[in-house]
Amino acid sequence: ALLSEHGVPALLADAWSAAFSLGTAFYAQDTAAVQSAWCDIAIDRPLLAINVSFFFNVNVLFWLISLIQQSTWLIDPYWTILPPLMAAFFCMHPLASGLVTERTLTAVVLLCLWSIRLTHSYFRREDYKFGVREDWRFAHMRNQSPIGFAITCFFSAFASQQLMLVGLVLPIYALAFVPPSEIWKPLDFVAIAIASGGLVIAYIADTQLRNFMLENERRRTAGKSPIKILRSGLWRYARHPNYFGEVSWWTGLALLASSVGCWWAIVGTLFNTMVMAHVTSLTEARMRSRPERAKEWKEYCEQTSVWIPLPPRRTAADKSA
Repeated sequence: ALLSEHGVPALLADAWSAAFSLGTAFYAQDTAAVQSAWCDIAIDRPLLAINVSFFFNVNVLFWLISLIQQSTWLIDPYWTILPPLMAAFFCMHPLASGLVTERTLTAVVLLCLWSIRLTHSYFRREDYKFGVREDWRFAHMRNQSPIGFAITCFFSAFASQQLMLVGLVLPIYALAFVPPSEIWKPLDFVAIAIASGGLVIAYIADTQLRNFMLENERRRTAGKSPIKILRSGLWRYARHPNYFGEVSWWTGLALLASSVGCWWAIVGTLFNTMVMAHVTSLTEARMRSRPERAKEWKEYCEQTSVWIPLPPRRTAADKSA
């Protein structure tokens, strides 16, 4: 079934958050009716409004749900939904230039394609079920300290996502509120190429990883030993090509904002990249900790780049052969 035991409260949470975000955006267009302090903030300080909305609708609400469900899984699918909602809020803001420029429209289309790709990747990985699995990193932290994690997960699983996701859409915010400009620059085309290439690489890498997992399931069912390390396709040239694609996408989007002078919009990309580097180190430590694949993983690391797809390196054993 599509809905697990977690699915119904999750859908209700998503529906409330989506209605809150989009409702504010539509209501704010009628400036004559704006009377409340909240709508004043939404009009005068849209970035602050987004952060306040995120704090209560995601950080606090999802944290409370996680305490009830004993799982932080809900933040994962919401990663794919929030950026387009925030982009809609910025572009429909009465003081914004909206989608009147091709540059802004291009950025929003790319963002929507990213959201569709990530949504498909998430549900495909979860066999199209809600809330069955929690991110292994958070599950590990929970097992290490069940009581302490109830508090620390507010910051590690939810508040940290606010910095990442709001930072991710800073380029859309910048493009929505800068004076409209139809003049295309060389940097625009470079940015679009990097962002589009990143989306394609991430999709291919995720698909190859999914096929690898399915093949190992078939091998186990047939009584055969699973393949320990994925070393074909893009994974032959990088240990984490999906991460490289994701970082490329963020970078391209930030460069679109930089093209109109908003270089500060790249801070979200820099923060997300640092987080991705940390996630990479955690993932690799997990791979090294498994005795059945430690030797082959070490050899793979000696031959293969971390993020950037590069030709495999020759090891000392290869050179002496």
